[in-house]
Amino acid sequence: MLSADSLMVRPCSVVAVEVKPGEDAVLECRVPSGASATVLEWTKADLPADEYFFFYRNGRSYEKYQHPSFRGRVVLQNPSGVQNGDVSVVLKNVSLEDMGTYRCRVLMSSTGSGAKEHSEVIQLRNVMHSGTTEEPEEDRGHVEKVATEEEETDPNIPVWVGVFVACVAVGGVGLLLLFRRNKTSRHQLADRAAEI
Repeated sequence: MLSADSLMVRPCSVVAVEVKPGEDAVLECRVPSGASATVLEWTKADLPADEYFFFYRNGRSYEKYQHPSFRGRVVLQNPSGVQNGDVSVVLKNVSLEDMGTYRCRVLMSSTGSGAKEHSEVIQLRNVMHSGTTEEPEEDRGHVEKVATEEEETDPNIPVWVGVFVACVAVGGVGLLLLFRRNKTSRHQLADRAAEI
């Protein structure tokens, strides 16, 4: 069982990957050295929660958990690299529908105690803009990574907001129950005083 002490969440980075439709895109994700990926979940922001862009567990990938549009088009860039922390994937034959936000989430084991989690967010962007020219044949397939301004922000803000809202809700319910209990006790005291 995981406890709050044994689960360590690494900060999330945001990277932009620019690619042209029809090319292959490498979505890089690496875990810290000394850690080995045990579960790898690649998700896309607009997919249902129970479908993955890519899913890997127990030393193998599982296409049955993939969204149908990605089946047969996503592979580990270096299958033997998973044990060394390289969980990058290649998306083959990128289409305009593939553009969007992807998240790499890795549960890993390490030489230390406890489970660890690592996340990275990648923006897949189309580099074909109106008025641009085709690049030479020898440059095709080049994928450029660009750090975004979002890298400076705390990616865990939604998590902290959720924790805050949950604490406020629990505190509010607790106060409401305490108030009702005290109100009931006062009514019982008033009834007893009236009987006397």
